[in-house]
Amino acid sequence: MPLAEAATCVLVRDGSPGPEVLLLRRSRHQDAFPGAWVFPGGQIDPADRAGPGDAARRAAVRETCEETGIVLEERDLAPWSCWHPPAEAPRRFRTWFFAAVAPPSQHVRVDGRESVEHAWLTPRDALARYARRSLLLLPPTLITLRDVGRFPTAGHVLRAARARRPETFHSRIERSERGPFLLVTAESGTIHRVPIGPARHEDVHATHDHHP
Repeated sequence: MPLAEAATCVLVRDGSPGPEVLLLRRSRHQDAFPGAWVFPGGQIDPADRAGPGDAARRAAVRETCEETGIVLEERDLAPWSCWHPPAEAPRRFRTWFFAAVAPPSQHVRVDGRESVEHAWLTPRDALARYARRSLLLLPPTLITLRDVGRFPTAGHVLRAARARRPETFHSRIERSERGPFLLVTAESGTIHRVPIGPARHEDVHATHDHHP
């Protein structure tokens, strides 16, 4: 399948137990990722490529506004990561992830078509719900939540994004005696093994490979 491009925004805010992220539940009638809890985002449109600058950043701002009603400026976003899908995926999107702090005076408004529900959750809470199988998370969302959860405040998340080079992830589908899983290799050398289908949080493994 040809490789399309998409962009997504990891919106964070400070909550009483620590930083919270915005997740949207996609409608079960959607062709792509029905029922999954995702960050706001979508495909890069031709209009996003018009003019100078970063088309992915423009797409992330546009999609966030369309899906949540939250208005961001391009300068509010900091690149976080880039994900390359497995060759076997029926729909293949190379997706650019950006981090941004949610404006405190704005409120989320889902459109009721693509997304039917929203939640502000700490990464720990989202991962715990995934472990209980009450929250469907895609591998990029899952691994991003684990990464964001290392920081004590929303400001720390944004500063880390601005200070570091965005990490690139490549993935492919593998099989074991326990069933198929997604093998995700990070540019840093970390390797994640994410089961495909129902899984517990503890079934998701990360190892480090320091070979070039």
